[in-house]
Amino acid sequence: MRGVNLVGYLKAESGVGQVGRSLARVLEAARIPYSVHFFDQTRSRQQHAFDFGSATNERFDTNLLCINADQTRIFMEGPGAELTTGRRNIGVWAWEVDVLPERMRSAGELVDEAWGISQYTADCVAPWVECPVRAMPLPIELAPVSEQSRLELGLPSGFLVLSCFDLDSVFERKNPLAVLRTFRQAFPEPGEAQLVLKTINGSFHPQRVEELEEECGERPDIHFTDGYLPYEEQLAIMAHCDVYLTLHRAEGFGLTLGEAMALGKPVVATGFSANLEFMTGLNSRLVDYVPVRVGPHAAPYPRDAIWAEPCVADAAQKLRDLFDDQSGASALGRRAAVEIRAEHSAKARAPRLTRLLEAAWGRRSPTEGATTVGDGGALESLGYAGGLLERGPQTDLPSRLGALARMWRRTTFRMLQNYDLHQQAIVRALISSGAQASEESRALDAKVLEAARDLDGLTLRLSQLGNALEAERSARHGIAGRLEDRLVRSLRAHEERAAAVRKADVAAVATLRAEALARQAAEASAMQQVLERLSAIETRLERLESRSADVLGKFVVVDDELEHQRARTGDLERRLSAQAERHQEEQEAAQARIRELEETLLATTVRAQDLEDRHGGLQKSIQDLEAAVAARLAAMAAATPWGRAIEVAGRRIEEVGQAVTELRDEMFSAPYLAAPEELIVDRDGVPTLSWSSTEAAGAGDGYPAFEDVFRGTFEFIRERHESYLSDLAEQAPILDFGCGRGEMLDLLREAGIEATGVDQDADQVARCAALGLDVVCGDGLEHLEGLPDQSLGAIFSAQVVEHLDVGEIDRLLRTSLKKLRPDGLLVLETPNPHSPRALRAFWVDPTHRAPLFPETMLVLARDCGFGQIEVRFPFGQGNYETDRKTQGEYALFARKTTRKTTGMRKTKRS
Repeated sequence: MRGVNLVGYLKAESGVGQVGRSLARVLEAARIPYSVHFFDQTRSRQQHAFDFGSATNERFDTNLLCINADQTRIFMEGPGAELTTGRRNIGVWAWEVDVLPERMRSAGELVDEAWGISQYTADCVAPWVECPVRAMPLPIELAPVSEQSRLELGLPSGFLVLSCFDLDSVFERKNPLAVLRTFRQAFPEPGEAQLVLKTINGSFHPQRVEELEEECGERPDIHFTDGYLPYEEQLAIMAHCDVYLTLHRAEGFGLTLGEAMALGKPVVATGFSANLEFMTGLNSRLVDYVPVRVGPHAAPYPRDAIWAEPCVADAAQKLRDLFDDQSGASALGRRAAVEIRAEHSAKARAPRLTRLLEAAWGRRSPTEGATTVGDGGALESLGYAGGLLERGPQTDLPSRLGALARMWRRTTFRMLQNYDLHQQAIVRALISSGAQASEESRALDAKVLEAARDLDGLTLRLSQLGNALEAERSARHGIAGRLEDRLVRSLRAHEERAAAVRKADVAAVATLRAEALARQAAEASAMQQVLERLSAIETRLERLESRSADVLGKFVVVDDELEHQRARTGDLERRLSAQAERHQEEQEAAQARIRELEETLLATTVRAQDLEDRHGGLQKSIQDLEAAVAARLAAMAAATPWGRAIEVAGRRIEEVGQAVTELRDEMFSAPYLAAPEELIVDRDGVPTLSWSSTEAAGAGDGYPAFEDVFRGTFEFIRERHESYLSDLAEQAPILDFGCGRGEMLDLLREAGIEATGVDQDADQVARCAALGLDVVCGDGLEHLEGLPDQSLGAIFSAQVVEHLDVGEIDRLLRTSLKKLRPDGLLVLETPNPHSPRALRAFWVDPTHRAPLFPETMLVLARDCGFGQIEVRFPFGQGNYETDRKTQGEYALFARKTTRKTTGMRKTKRS
């Protein structure tokens, strides 16, 4: 059935979650039937409320996978395997720099095509993946805003600057330290204005939080706060700010910038990356920058990629100008709101989404049917045909007639050999012709892409020129206003001198006017040169289109983008023309006022010289741009495909070497020792495994003494168990099954949570009794079976199940299910055999039965009747693929559910 299955982090309170919700609004506006499917493998909070309107429960023929490239394989080979099989799959991706890491590129082999959430993202991704890449810019839409006052939201009074970001979105890319430095430079004296720095996910990045708090210093006008808020409250905070500020190094779209503009707020942001698709010098303030390498400390972004380093001094000046001219700032915000709502709404995006889907539906998806020679395109097909030609007819294929059949085939082949040689010559000629045509097609495709990039560069330069002209116009307007005030005051004091100096004033004004007209002519000439270059590129594109009618059918979406750019260029020309007319009117009015007084004329002359110096800087910027473009074209002409391939291969070899080193370290790692100095001694400079004592070991130490050596101290294990407290806090009473030395029981007692323990080792029980803990000595399974049904809120067991055989594990799971009350929780911690280090250390303990894989434990718990089961790595990073290879232990969280239970309760970790 034709329609869209919308897949993504649709309830996540994050930017990737907003991608899916934004496309749902566009699907509604375009009236395209769709259904929603949730993917929740992210550590962002999953409490975003959203009305999915006309979404249905149907399964349609096309999937929009709003899941970034690094998670696409995880979804398609895991929870989304059934949904994505046999359907057209389109990846909707965000990416912020011009190099895509090697590990993400394979996602292009899994989808039929990819959509960047902006033209910038599409341009960054396209060179690195095999699938077609289109641009589907997100809409900028606002949910209802909470009607709370500043006092209710905890916001300070006065002129308020706001900056928001997610600490999970890479600290170096969001660049919040530059925001703090900009505010302090714009407002060196505390009290003039207030800055609120709002973040989320700070609990996962405590070092970064400390760095921000240290940068804030003792300034009472800088307010740093971290934590989730409902979306409508987040918008309410934004609605109360006077300026929204961000100095990002790169953005895949820039949703918060667009939302602030839609709320009518003046925005100051870096003039680089995807935000330029809705921010201009006329509706916002763009900060100057220099392009720099990402460097080695901003994973996952490759170190050799390019992003921006914004100029703090320029940002501080623009922020200060908005503070000094708050009426102008309000007008800037109103203009931004009008443009965002008119040009970037879901309704405005709907025609583009419809075109992209109709184009996708018009193409045959590779998942809809296999080809006869593979899916590698024309060149692979030609290679396959060449292989068949070189191999020739096969006369030795098996047959029920045996040797007689083979003899008949060879005889027939000899009879037809002359004819076959003629056919081979024809086929070789066809293959050669097809290969040449494919190569010419590829070359033509490369030329079209190069021309499109040239056009994008010129469009960006036109935008920068427009920003400069707007800045100059604003400066002149401010000067004119201040001059008018001075003229009124001076007129009253010098009326008697006006007649005497009028003739000299007229001559000076004529000179000033001639200079201004000369500068305007020079600016017009520069703009004409840029437009002539743009016209030449358009002519070149038209020639390429006339020569490649059969190839350009593949680039319908690219043509649409070029037309959009031309329309934007035309709009820019009209705006520049209108600005020039307004500038002329303002200049004539200023000249009429300047005639009155000699002092004002001298001040204006000085200002005119300053403007002329600015114009010279603008001309130099144009020359620098032309030189940079020429250098880039020369570099592109000198580059060879082999150079790039060798560079990529070198990086790949380095990555493989690093992976081999890590695996070797894992394979030959030593078991954990609580006090290694007691067993590993230095003999003549050589480490030796040895132990000696003048006294015999204490009788009866047994397993507790063994555990002290190989597991760790009481304080060490107690500290590691603290990660479970948040899950057990509301589950009393709790049974610690195999409590050992009582680390968890001691923690629970300190937290005021009712808990008891059971252990079969008398020495361990004696240790617990010495601590005043409530522990029973005996067989744990028998003790558990003797408890009343549904009498426990939780059962906790650490490093015990690996000592049990499979029958005892089944008995533990089924008995636990009986003894837990509804919504009760079973937590089982055990070594992780996926980790080479943990698997080798597993056999250090001779009482271990067998390693238990997390997949095995999950299925056993499921088959015993637990309703909600989750495997966690308590000390991992939250990424399953990474944690299962590196973490020494995992924990099985199994919850006893009723029919009304919809999912495992989420608890907030500190």
